[in-house]
Amino acid sequence: MKVFSIIFLIFLFVVCSSAIQYRSVEAFTYVPAYYWRDFNGLIPSTAIKGGKDENGEDTYIGQFTTVAEYNIGKANLHTLPAVIKKGSTRAFAPYFGRVIRSNDTTNTKILCYDRETNYKWYSPGSVFPSGCRYVIGGNEDGFPMYIGRANHNKEIVVGKLFSDNTNHRTELISAYNGVEVIHAIYQVLTHCP
Repeated sequence: MKVFSIIFLIFLFVVCSSAIQYRSVEAFTYVPAYYWRDFNGLIPSTAIKGGKDENGEDTYIGQFTTVAEYNIGKANLHTLPAVIKKGSTRAFAPYFGRVIRSNDTTNTKILCYDRETNYKWYSPGSVFPSGCRYVIGGNEDGFPMYIGRANHNKEIVVGKLFSDNTNHRTELISAYNGVEVIHAIYQVLTHCP
């Protein structure tokens, strides 16, 4: 009887351990279905729309890398979520109190989808379906940044949200008419498989 009890306990331990291990591994092996494509001035048909400009034209979500201008010990490069307008070969993004533009050496990308219906915009306080995750658009200081949007002067502007609220703002930061604008009310782009 003792042998049977010991074997049963070992079996139970192995089964429970593998179940716990499986869940923890799955949590860390999530691979997003969106992808960043090199941007050469042409908008791909699978590009994710981010907002609307002053003329009601769609804007798209981009990203580019710039040399870090602050907290250089934490990161030498910052990858910024950005805005791409149709007909432009450049992207622009809020950065360190101003707006900067991409150039030929900044590795500009455009965000594309696997299935358009998997992307939704949610307010940060709202409850969204399980399995949904914020879309990561870049990083500053080694912290991921999410992509957000807000209404501003009859436009829908796209900007960045820091995942680290200890050292950074909790509001959306966007680029508008050459300056950074802060938005307390905004939505965050999510991927819901």
